[in-house]
Amino acid sequence: MIGRPLLAVLLALALLVGATGRLHADQGISLDTQVSSPRVAVGEPFRVRLTADSTSSTVPTSPRLQVPAGFTVQGPSVSTQTGIQFSGGQISRSMGLKADWTLVASRPGRYTIGPASVEYGGRRVLDRAFAIEVVAGTPGGARQARPPSNWPFDPGFDPFSLFSGRLPRLPRIDLDPDALDQEDETLPPAPEGYQPSGARDKWAFLDARVQPDHAVVGQQVTLVVYAYASRGRVNLGYTSEASRADFLTHTVLDEPYGQQQYRVRIGDEIWWALKVREFALFPLKTGELTIGPMSAGFEGPGYSSRSRPKGLVRTSQTLAVSVSEPPVSGRPPGYELGDVGQYSLDATVEPRQVPAGAAVSVLATLRGTGNIPSSLLVPERRDVDWLEPAVTDELETRDGKLGGARRFKYVVELRSPGLVDLGELRLPYWDPILRRYETARAVLGTVEVAPSELPASASKKATRDLLSELLVVRPKLGEPAEKPLRPAEHPWYWVLLGAGPLGFALTASTLRLGRHARDRWRRRRNDPGKLPASLLREAHELARHGRADEAIGPVEKALFLGIEQATGLRARGVLRSELVAELGTRGVSEELGRELAEILERCEAARFTAAQPEGPSLVSRAKAALTELRGLRRTGKEAS
Repeated sequence: MIGRPLLAVLLALALLVGATGRLHADQGISLDTQVSSPRVAVGEPFRVRLTADSTSSTVPTSPRLQVPAGFTVQGPSVSTQTGIQFSGGQISRSMGLKADWTLVASRPGRYTIGPASVEYGGRRVLDRAFAIEVVAGTPGGARQARPPSNWPFDPGFDPFSLFSGRLPRLPRIDLDPDALDQEDETLPPAPEGYQPSGARDKWAFLDARVQPDHAVVGQQVTLVVYAYASRGRVNLGYTSEASRADFLTHTVLDEPYGQQQYRVRIGDEIWWALKVREFALFPLKTGELTIGPMSAGFEGPGYSSRSRPKGLVRTSQTLAVSVSEPPVSGRPPGYELGDVGQYSLDATVEPRQVPAGAAVSVLATLRGTGNIPSSLLVPERRDVDWLEPAVTDELETRDGKLGGARRFKYVVELRSPGLVDLGELRLPYWDPILRRYETARAVLGTVEVAPSELPASASKKATRDLLSELLVVRPKLGEPAEKPLRPAEHPWYWVLLGAGPLGFALTASTLRLGRHARDRWRRRRNDPGKLPASLLREAHELARHGRADEAIGPVEKALFLGIEQATGLRARGVLRSELVAELGTRGVSEELGRELAEILERCEAARFTAAQPEGPSLVSRAKAALTELRGLRRTGKEAS
């Protein structure tokens, strides 16, 4: 009797030789598509990622990718995410998905991949297609990347997962941790933070951590999720994001592609470790705020599961963050809840000399780490007006900390002459490192405001009551110098007044008649009764120009339409051996039925075998048969 290991090897070899993977070439549109490499080798897997984001409550669904022939496609692996973003002082929710396909080319050449698409709001949203070059060898002599684990030609592919529930599952083979450690002893040591407190599962697990777990409203807390695998490198397919509705979210790391994997020792075993997510979160309210679990599917040798194609699904912990307000004691005037971080403020004023009534430009730059506030406290001065600023952001994350700069461009109007002190811009904030309130300041200095350059007479004239200029004093009594204009007394006034509605009515009538004429012409042109004759004319022209093989399709379609119009029988769904009998029940003579069946058989033979098309003779026979069928239909109508 053949043992299980030998049976597995034989079955894997049979699948390797005889299996033909399905090629999916779905057509559609999407929002954004990226490819891992524009130049790959034959047999080298590469990834295509489709990203779709929405700021509304509608979630993009059904990702698709159009792929040319000659490619093996795996996927998509889809993950959805919901987040809250903060930009320009505004809070917005985002809904989106990411879909990943893994493609393998079978022959060299230059191909067009895409477009990819998602279903969004009842329609497909289109992105661009892109070109990729496939070469005969591995580019640059680099080692060929390993195919995804559930690709049929992967050495670690579990053949029995194709017959879920039909064949017994193969026993897992435990790997020797010491041998794995020796094999990869040249790898760099894992950075701080990769070492978990312990293994949460025997084969693979996710470990989520949040730091700090006690914060104030607006203070950054960092969420990091690590993936650990004991039976080979971490390879994640399906993912489901952690919920974090009570936090503003800034993404530091949203996908693990390109991240270094490390080896860590957990107990007596050596594990692979990979950072898969990192977010900068800012709590929006006080209380015990919850961060939901993240789920991911581990793929590869040793991780087969009944939940394929999701892989071996594991879930991280649910985390809680205790959030409070900064202390009320010592809170400076103007402090807004949520202004937390470490900031500096500087500003420039131009020009320094202006006339009264003019304006100066104040450019303030707020720098630091944290969720940079979107407004500053401006000084209150008599005869000085601060307009709403234009705000631009230059935010970034460094070492997991959000920061950068936010610039405010103010227009300040100065109404009174003299030496005007603009005061200072301020931002009170809570420093979570020093645990005290601080104030960022920028002193603006003075502006010399000269008197207005307009003469006094011009100013008085500008303030004069304009209505008085409309009154003209007559020096003496008598007839007015000019006869008042009375348009209604002119006969052309009424002609022009009536021309508008009359012209509208004539235009509407003309357009309506034109639409009726166009519709009648379209109905006559698209008359189904004329379609068989039109198809036969097309077939005749093709046969006359020596393209008899192309004429077979129009002839066959014309016969099917003619039979359906004359008898109501859809002959395409009737076996050829039963067609004569079916036509006989609908009043068609046996001779005509046999003629129609024979013509259809000749068409089918010409299309699917090496038989030589008959060309014009077949078209003539079909035309004669359809003419006899039309006579049968007219006879039936007259009898009824």
